[in-house]
Amino acid sequence: MIDRNTEQIILDAARQIFIIKGMDGARMQEIADLAGINKALLHYYFRTKEKLFNTIFNQSFGDFFSRITILMNSDNDLLLKISKFIEAYMDIMLKNPFLPRFIITEINRNPQVVVDKFNSIGAEIIHKNIKLLERQIKDEVQKGTIKYIDSKQLISSIIGLCLFPFLAEPLLKMLLFEGDQAKYDRYLKDRKKVVEQIILDALKP
Repeated sequence: MIDRNTEQIILDAARQIFIIKGMDGARMQEIADLAGINKALLHYYFRTKEKLFNTIFNQSFGDFFSRITILMNSDNDLLLKISKFIEAYMDIMLKNPFLPRFIITEINRNPQVVVDKFNSIGAEIIHKNIKLLERQIKDEVQKGTIKYIDSKQLISSIIGLCLFPFLAEPLLKMLLFEGDQAKYDRYLKDRKKVVEQIILDALKP
């Protein structure tokens, strides 16, 4: 019988190991040690490292897509929705900073793996939300509240601005903060507001 509390302890431990060592560098024994269980019990819950990683991946983006669907169907105005989207996306990256590098590595190695992962989580949901965003952009442009921007360009710009500091962390941390991890962590937390300001300023008519 699955103990949900033990399962969550394992997932939390795995996140910490993935943050430090990434997907490829992580070892099941390290995850078991951090979770305070033996390796046999870890394998009872998650037979492979890949299955453990996939669970975290699916939970993270599944929660994100659910959060965005609720947001996009709310009565909030478009600019607030954009701000909340940025906040939600940055929250996932801050909680799971190993995910961006994993995604980019898999895109370079075998892009279909990444496509399949997102299809399994809910590609239809993504497409519906994009269509909804397109209609809302059109409405706001007609009202004169924002400049026109293609919805796909808007989403790509937001993701790029949010994602780059996680992908380039070793370089940026050295160049901008002389290797100071605490300062870099504060920089990442501040990034939400910076990206929001850049995007909203760009949309001003």
